[in-house]
Amino acid sequence: EYSELEDTTWKTLLAIIPEPILDLCHVTKGPGRLKIVLPNGVEILGRNLKSHQKFGSFNLIGAWIDECNEDGVDESFYLQLQGRMRDLRASDGVVLLTGNPGGRNWVWERFFAWQEGRKRYEDHEGFQAGTEENEHLDKSYLQRMRDTYPQEWLDRYFSGDFGVLEGQILTEFDPDIHIVQGFSIPDYWPIYRGLDPGINHPTACLWWASDPHGFHIIYKEYVKRGSPVHENARAIREASKEEEEQILWTVIDPAAEQRVSTGAVVQTTLQQYLEAGLHCYLGDHDLKSSILRLKQLLTPDPERLFPPWHHLSGQPGSPLLFLSTACPYTKWEIEGWRFKDVKPGQMDREKAHAENDDCIACARYIALRSP
Repeated sequence: EYSELEDTTWKTLLAIIPEPILDLCHVTKGPGRLKIVLPNGVEILGRNLKSHQKFGSFNLIGAWIDECNEDGVDESFYLQLQGRMRDLRASDGVVLLTGNPGGRNWVWERFFAWQEGRKRYEDHEGFQAGTEENEHLDKSYLQRMRDTYPQEWLDRYFSGDFGVLEGQILTEFDPDIHIVQGFSIPDYWPIYRGLDPGINHPTACLWWASDPHGFHIIYKEYVKRGSPVHENARAIREASKEEEEQILWTVIDPAAEQRVSTGAVVQTTLQQYLEAGLHCYLGDHDLKSSILRLKQLLTPDPERLFPPWHHLSGQPGSPLLFLSTACPYTKWEIEGWRFKDVKPGQMDREKAHAENDDCIACARYIALRSP
């Protein structure tokens, strides 16, 4: 809110402008309008991003989003500001972002993900700084923080770890344990598919295989945005061609039973996939049950030995579910999937963020059908 901006960041800004220069500035304060006009004519504006649609006519030299990982600040704000860097006095307008790590979200994807082999965005650079790097903080204050706060809080806010996400759902997931190098699935292992059709979000499909000893691996993924049903069905059938006889069933989002209009024909999404050659069973959308099932499959058992096809083969502490290196999108979703923030007075987190969860939905449908 504006009051928070005025009491924190804006107050600090006014404090660091040298007094002789500040005396020559014109400062405006008021509800919804914070502005400093510098002696050289440059204006510094303070705005609330809830009203970002009003930024459409700005010609900016630069912009800074503070607390960029808070709820309600999304990538559209950043892209809109980037598009306003067209003031002729700035040859290369820069958008700065600062904030505490928010997990594997859009900020991580744009500025840090390239370090793990994902896409690198041109002209983007990310910097991580822990609290201890602030030379102005007293050492006794830092020690009190270490003594007072839980490790998860320290990892996120003290060390700046993007791997820690407040409200993360599948906290059991550990890439060192659950990620395995891709391999050819033996022809006697049963295979299952989960399908999450998309209209305003991508269509996703996962392939899940089970070995004779009760271990499972998600070994293949399909994620495509904007393709019609017949194209998705054809691509999924093509990707399954060599293992078609091993596929026991495909389970689909139960919402596929709802009727949709395709031209003059009114059908269900389920019917459309059937006509396109992909027979599906309706899945179960129970969020709590599916989360509990996935957590159960991902939890290591100190007495269970890792399977022969795992890099820790024969060692104790194995979970039941693994993910192939051929499924990077699913890994990204698992690490970023989180509950919505609780409202004041609430204790339990019950609702998950319904974004970037398409592959997770496929896994949920398969898990609840109990392969």
